[in-house]
Amino acid sequence: MWRTFFYPHRRNLIVWVIIAAFIVVGWGLDLNRELLAAVILVGGLFTQAFAFVLSLVGAIPVFGPVVVSVLTWPVLFIIKGVTFIMTYFAIRRGYGRDIIRANVLASTFFIGIILGFVLGKVI
Repeated sequence: MWRTFFYPHRRNLIVWVIIAAFIVVGWGLDLNRELLAAVILVGGLFTQAFAFVLSLVGAIPVFGPVVVSVLTWPVLFIIKGVTFIMTYFAIRRGYGRDIIRANVLASTFFIGIILGFVLGKVI
């Protein structure tokens, strides 16, 4: 049973072991915490380590999907808020074309997130 779980997810598990080792070594050597967090965040995003953890949490019956939705909604709200702020400043300056570009940029960003997620699962 354990082999059927670990073998398909060996890459994600190795990435999490590397992240944990990086945290322990970084704290042990008293590295800059902001730099350590940034490197872990970028590395975790590129390797889809956080998506793996969310999928494990989402697999818990009843409560898992609720926890995943609570964790992912703020990201979407932040992206939408940035779009609104860009639109607000464009209106204040009188640039109507910038509003269109901001909305196109946000739509392109959302499509990129979706395509990246799908391609990450396929590859």
